[in-house]
Amino acid sequence: MRLFRLRAGLTLLVVVSVTALSGCAGTTTTGIQTVTAQRLQSEVLTVADSSSTGDFTGALGKLVALQNALGNATSAGTVSASRSAQIQAAIDLVREDLQAKLTPVPTVVPSRAPYPSVAPSAPDGGRTGDTGHGDKGGKGHNG
Repeated sequence: MRLFRLRAGLTLLVVVSVTALSGCAGTTTTGIQTVTAQRLQSEVLTVADSSSTGDFTGALGKLVALQNALGNATSAGTVSASRSAQIQAAIDLVREDLQAKLTPVPTVVPSRAPYPSVAPSAPDGGRTGDTGHGDKGGKGHNG
C-alpha cells in the first residue's frame, strides 16, 4: 500500500511540475516557465530513480535538492506562487512516504519466561536420612 502511495506521489509530483512543458515560456498561463519545468522534472526523475531502487535515503536527499530548486525558482519568479504551492504539496506527500520507508517497523519478539531452575535430586530420590521403614527414619520399628 505504501509503495503504491509513493508511486502515486511521485507521479503527482511529475505531473504538477511538468504540465507547463507544452505551454509558453512565460508563467502567465501555466504558472511555470518551460525551462524551469524541465529543470524541476529532471530533479523529480532523480528522486524517482533513487526510490525505485530502494535508496530512500538518497531519494530524500534529492527531494531536498528539488525543494531548494523550487524555492529558488519561486523567488526568481519563474514559478508562480500557486504552482509552487501545488508542487510543494506533492513534495510533502513524497517526503512523508519516503520517511515512512526509512522508519523501521518494530518487530515484537515474544518473551520467553526463564526455565525454572531444578535443584539436583539427592541420590536416594530426595529422602535423605529415610531408610524406607516408617516415618521416623528408624530401623523399621513403628513404635
